[in-house]
Amino acid sequence: FNFEQFAKKFLADIKLNGEAALTEYMPQEGLFYYLSKPGFITSVAEIQNINELKEEIPWRVGLDTYRKSRFSFIEGEKPVVNCEMASLYNKQGIYGGLEENFNRVSKALDALKEFSPDEVSELHKRIKHIQENEQAVVAYIFSTDGNLGFYFIKQNGVWKLFCLEVDDPCSA
Repeated sequence: FNFEQFAKKFLADIKLNGEAALTEYMPQEGLFYYLSKPGFITSVAEIQNINELKEEIPWRVGLDTYRKSRFSFIEGEKPVVNCEMASLYNKQGIYGGLEENFNRVSKALDALKEFSPDEVSELHKRIKHIQENEQAVVAYIFSTDGNLGFYFIKQNGVWKLFCLEVDDPCSA
């Protein structure tokens, strides 16, 4: 069962069932990270219950946009962002493949800590553990329709979601 087959099934499940489909892809620990960038700073949340996503406006907007997408999955490099161009990305579509040096969760936590140093969240207290887990991320899927990024680990030979990102790269 290769990544391309997995990605096509995953994307079809999300298109059909929305966040409810994510239940099947939850890691053994029963949680994944949700990154959202509604402005100039990325917020970080731990998702343990899929229903928590129903209230997340960036996710709802991204999901609705993705569901209307007519793109098919392509194995290949992520699109490059250019905020000066009207089309935003150098290519449109749903791309996926190997992910190297994933650090989006810990990087967002560091930025949040820098922005508001007095607020030390539970996630900041576990940043070393998060960084260790980030090293296990090996694959991604990114859709330019909805700006949705999904980052995966492999547990016992099965692809599991580590991080879901809704990115508005040129906001603020």
